[in-house]
Amino acid sequence: MKIQSARIKNFRTLKDVTIPFDSVTTFIGPNGAGKSTVLRALDWFFNGKPGSLTEKDCSFGAIDEDIEVQITFADLTEKDREALGKYTPEGAVTFTAWKRRSSDGSDVLSANAKGFPEFNAIKAASGAAAKKELYSKLRTDNPELGLPSANTATAIEQAMTAWEAAHTDQLIDAPEALQTNFFGFNSGGKMSGLFDFVLVTADLRASEESIDGKSSIIGRILERSVDRAAADEEIAKIVEESRAKQQQVYEEKFKEQLDAITTQLNEVVASYSPGRSVTVSPADVELKAPKTTFEVAVLDGATETAVEAVAQ
Repeated sequence: MKIQSARIKNFRTLKDVTIPFDSVTTFIGPNGAGKSTVLRALDWFFNGKPGSLTEKDCSFGAIDEDIEVQITFADLTEKDREALGKYTPEGAVTFTAWKRRSSDGSDVLSANAKGFPEFNAIKAASGAAAKKELYSKLRTDNPELGLPSANTATAIEQAMTAWEAAHTDQLIDAPEALQTNFFGFNSGGKMSGLFDFVLVTADLRASEESIDGKSSIIGRILERSVDRAAADEEIAKIVEESRAKQQQVYEEKFKEQLDAITTQLNEVVASYSPGRSVTVSPADVELKAPKTTFEVAVLDGATETAVEAVAQ
């Protein structure tokens, strides 16, 4: 999946703009036009922690208005659809989600999902008692729906989910609040592995960010773009083979000598501590498979130069 468009409202210098994206998108304009602000807005949408924006981030002091970033994704794959579930129903060619900072400072993440409108009040109700009351009333008032009886909040949720799955023709697009782990804030986020955004700012030190590490820019990009698992598995096999060959060398080179030393020692040990014995053998040295890492260099024609030398 890729970004098709982004709508940014009330964020810093951007009052309300919609930006179409292509495979490569370039922002051109004078200083202060808002080029970097677009990237900062995207970074907040994907990576911003709750409470990271303040009233100072509101456009031109409009603190009574919500800050909102809405992203529409296109080119959805089967993997995307499977992970997104009800947010990409049959026939949907795009997926839209938006992040909103309300004037009270709270952050909300939402998306359009197909749902039965009569269930909205039940889904939004807080507490099992309220859900049971609303669900029971809906069953009584609308027997034609054929809803099953349910006496717990969990059973009610399951009944509504099953009903919606069996009556897709009666569902409509409805904004739905997403859990905070949707983008992987906690493990198992729905978007984790489907789409990642890495902000590269102009004030970073190239010599540091070009080192393949967990926190560096190049490391974060490679982690999302290159599958190291296959190579790491092969390297682990090589290491295990090396370990076996190491033991074989020990057997060939040291066994006879160590057996002789062991025999001599045991003759002494037996005279002082009957029933006990010692053995001398090569220590088991643990060989660990190194993680696959990469390096970045700059090519000037046929000359390769380290990034650190270029950046100085």
